[in-house]
Amino acid sequence: SRRADTVLCRIQNNIATTFADTYKVVERSEPLPRLGALQLLFREKGECEDIADLATLMARVNGIPSAVEYIPAWATASGLHYMNYMDILPRRGRHFDASNKNYFMDTLPREPAKVIRSTYSRQAGTLAMLVDTARIPPGFLRIPNYRDVTQEYWTTGDVPAQLFTPEKGAPTVAYAAVWNFRKWKTVWWGKVSGGHTLFHKMCVGAVYLPQYYSNGKMVPAGWPVVLRRDGASMALNPDSVHPHTITLRDDLPYLTFRAGKKYTLYYWDSHWTKCGTQLAYTGNTNMRFEHVPANALLLLVPEYSQKKERPFIVLEDGTRQWF
Repeated sequence: SRRADTVLCRIQNNIATTFADTYKVVERSEPLPRLGALQLLFREKGECEDIADLATLMARVNGIPSAVEYIPAWATASGLHYMNYMDILPRRGRHFDASNKNYFMDTLPREPAKVIRSTYSRQAGTLAMLVDTARIPPGFLRIPNYRDVTQEYWTTGDVPAQLFTPEKGAPTVAYAAVWNFRKWKTVWWGKVSGGHTLFHKMCVGAVYLPQYYSNGKMVPAGWPVVLRRDGASMALNPDSVHPHTITLRDDLPYLTFRAGKKYTLYYWDSHWTKCGTQLAYTGNTNMRFEHVPANALLLLVPEYSQKKERPFIVLEDGTRQWF
């Protein structure tokens, strides 16, 4: 175990000194899903998925069983991440992130939508083992070689959702999505029964949109559901009959008003519906919006958007909660 820890320390140091992390610097445009060992060693640069692959290879040649772990989307931020699981005996395995200075990762800096561990063998209970892949949206859910290990990183709970009646057909599977780079990113699934579903082992402190996969497209299947940190859930069905007035204040790092820029507020009603637009003036630290539906998921988008805006809710006491 002590030798293994020493080896992992050397792996992290070697990667940090010889392999350039190109996250936010270079976007790979070539049609290569993943790089091989020789490609990684030749290029000496890449994003977190390349770093995780390289760490896996280096650990295995040193006799340490290793697997790649994948966060398909952050639940409260934009983007995704790759890291590793190292099976260090006789102790329990360790979470390892060579792209992070604190490379032994017992916790994460923010809520992951899911943490998926790649495996060689097919795993019973994965969606691809239960239904035809043509009925599964593109992504990791179409393969059976993974395990859900979210609970090893974050507190989880089950998310119940009442579903809309589809226009045609009777779906047997519903999907959960998180807001990521100004789009709903599908991250998990649940069986449909009696117009309801239950998404298992979801990260607390996040909001999830139920979806159906129909004719090659994802469509809303229910109202967004918040899974609170205490494990309770809350459906966000906008109440337009009893609208209210809200005041949105500067809230670093989520929101800073820029003088001369327009800000548009939206609420989710099976699509983002415009609620109002305000212009920021010099010295503005807050904006007031009227006729906002109660119990709604909201999104404030500036005219200079970089698609990183986070959704939020406003509670009865005026408190704003970001997701």
